Amino acid sequence: MSGSTKTKATPPQRASTEALDHIVFRLGEQRYAVPVGKVVELDKPPACAVVPNTPNFVLGVTNVRGDILSVVDLRALLGIPRVVRTEAVRLLTVRSADGEMRTGLIVDSLQGMRSVTPAALRSIQNQGDVDTSVALQAFDDRDGEVRVFDVDRFFDCPEIKRLSGR
Repeated sequence: MSGSTKTKATPPQRASTEALDHIVFRLGEQRYAVPVGKVVELDKPPACAVVPNTPNFVLGVTNVRGDILSVVDLRALLGIPRVVRTEAVRLLTVRSADGEMRTGLIVDSLQGMRSVTPAALRSIQNQGDVDTSVALQAFDDRDGEVRVFDVDRFFDCPEIKRLSGR
């Protein structure tokens, strides 16, 4: 077989059937889930320095382990009326796929972790609101519907892009 080159055939790419772990959180009556690979950390909300001339959903910036982090009130961004904060409120720090962007999201409470297979996901109707611009899929668990919060779509939504100057 001189003069010929052997190459290995690459098997066709298949959709993953493995379950991915998601952190579930609550905002008002709706529950959302974020893949754990997008979560940097979970903590109690820190004190924030208010930044002038920012939208009402930006609570300010804070120092988290030496990094300056913007803090976003997801209730305000998604048009959910604000309520008095309770002890259950948490800061969910998330990062973009490329790791370039991070922000802290204020959520009402954490609801635990769920393993979700791709087969369990279904599309949800895009109604043109901010909620469906950051959550296009959902799954059901024992307590009802959980929308999958798409961190990369969050960073790409016009309200957030304006903040980052992108």
